[in-house]
Parts: sequence; structure tokens; C-alpha cells
Amino acid sequence: MTTRDNLKAHLDKLEAAFDPAWESRKLELWKRALECEPIEGGFLPRSDRAEPVIDDWPRVRVNAALHDPEAMLLQQLREVYRGVRARSWRIPGIRSNFGTGILSSVFGAPVFLMGENLDTLPTTRSLSAQQITHLLSRGAPELTAGFGPAVFEYAQFFREQFAPYRRIRENVWFVHPDLQGPIDVAELLWGSDLFYALSDEPDKVAALLEIITETYIRFMTRWLKENPSREGGKYLTHWGLLAKGQVFLRNDSLMNLSRATYERFVRPYDARILAQFGGGGVHFCGKADHVASAMTESGGVTMLQVAQPELNDMGKIIAATLGRKVPLCCKLVESMRGFDLSRAFIRE
Repeated sequence: MTTRDNLKAHLDKLEAAFDPAWESRKLELWKRALECEPIEGGFLPRSDRAEPVIDDWPRVRVNAALHDPEAMLLQQLREVYRGVRARSWRIPGIRSNFGTGILSSVFGAPVFLMGENLDTLPTTRSLSAQQITHLLSRGAPELTAGFGPAVFEYAQFFREQFAPYRRIRENVWFVHPDLQGPIDVAELLWGSDLFYALSDEPDKVAALLEIITETYIRFMTRWLKENPSREGGKYLTHWGLLAKGQVFLRNDSLMNLSRATYERFVRPYDARILAQFGGGGVHFCGKADHVASAMTESGGVTMLQVAQPELNDMGKIIAATLGRKVPLCCKLVESMRGFDLSRAFIRE
């Protein structure tokens, strides 16, 4: 069997596995939950099936998928198929899966591939101080370097393969590429010296963030033109979650910053992106409870996804999110017990 025949056989199998009624009901319950409405039986539409063992779908390693759109499509659809078989509450979605260094690679940062044995997404190496200065003098780049072209080409290939499959087209969402957030891209480009530069060269950092934000908006504008959002652009999915808006920002670097630094060097650029695309979610790893209220007080943030709640003062996080009717997504930890989690809490 050829690779293309193998892909078709698996697409046929996925098409047959979809239960449109379940997917429709699940989506409507998600929408109600995002409006902070009570949901019968709990917040999410829990599966009535055991998680299946998937032994009839290929497992594709990351590095192989980076060089072959057919391999990446099979890789991305494996978890979709598992979720469909399990009647999972998660929204089925796929993305052009090139890791955290997509936008930094567009700026010319060299790609760093992980070892085959690690089976982990690539990233980029930081630039030298001289290269950062040159980047600033050059201005915003075209979207033709690094992973930029492949992100769009792979998505087009995915759409073409889905064309004969009505259930797949109607139920599998396109997740926007992992463009991180402006401050994370700045750290990828500048390296850890960025944290010194925030104090020593603030104007230079601000200039870099301006260019990153401009490029992010151009990238996402093209992405949404070629891969229009479902539901009229009112919702997006990331990690199987549903959120309002069209972008999901990552802010892993902000755990190292004070609230004042966050308000100067992170929030304004995030806010521009969120406003441009009708709002969206924000994710962070690590401890960032000291800036949670600053994230949600100005609007635009439609969901906060906290990867490590055990490292945070969850009372502060809950006040900043559920206290303002902003959905909170995280695993339940002991420090959250005693709080009212009956509205807009998404337990991972």
C-alpha cells in the first residue's frame, strides 16, 4: 500500500467513526459553559465510553512529520481518532505542528531539531546582539523564512485531503499555529539576555516587541484568510478546549517579570493582538499569579489556561478569572477546594 493509499484508508476510518450528533451536542454545551451557564451533570459533557487503546492508527514521530505533510496529517489525526472513539469532551483539532519556534524562525533564528530519540518538537537558537540590532534596522520580515512557508503549505494539504470527507470537514477544527506570544518570541530571539535588556535597553526591547507584534498580526491575518475560523470567527480551539476569539497566546516568559514589567512590556502587545482578532485565551506555565488580575482587568482575555496551578496562589487566579466571569482551565489542586467552581471552571 502506498503512503497516499494508507492516508486515504485512515481518513475513511475516521470519517466512519464520527458521531455528528455527539459532536454537535458537545459543542453546544461548550458554548453554554463559556457563557458561565450551569451545565447538567457538571461542567463538561463527559464521555460515556472508556478511553480506547489505539492500535489501528500509525504513531508518527515528530521529526518524520516535519518533512512530510502526509506523515504530519496522520500524526495530528491520531488523537482526533482516539477522541472520536472515546466520545471525548475535547474539540477535535489539528495544526501545522512545527513547535514554538515558528515566528522566531521567520525572523531568521536558526532552527534546532531535537534528537530523533527525544521525539520532541523543534525550537530555534537565539541571535547575537549584532543580529538583533540588524533585525531592528531591517524591520518586520516577510513570512518566507524558516517554518513560515511550510506552516501554510501543510495546512493547504490538510484541507485538500479533507475535501471528500463531509464529517471530517464539519467536525475537525484547524488550530492556529503555535506563534507563542510577543514576549516569548522576544526571548527566543534574544535569549536569556532579554531579561537584562528589559532594564538596560528598554527602548530596544520595546522596538523588538513592536516588530514581533506587527509580524504576529500579519501572520495570523494570512492564516485566518486561508483557514477561516469556524462558527463565524467567534470561537477557536486549542488543546481540545473551546474558547471565544481567534487567538491563544503563550506567556511562559512572564513568570520572570514583575507586575510593573508585565504591564509595560507584555500587556500592551498582547492587548493589540487580542483586539485585532476578537479576543482569545492566554496560557502560561510556572507561577504568574502576581499578574493574573492585570491580564483580565482590561478585557480581551476570554480564557486563562494555567499549566501548573500547584505553583500558584489559586485564590488570586480564581478572583482574576471566575470572579470576572473569565473561564479558567487547569487541573484541580488542593488549594482550590472551598472555592465556588460551578461556573466557567474547566477541569483538565
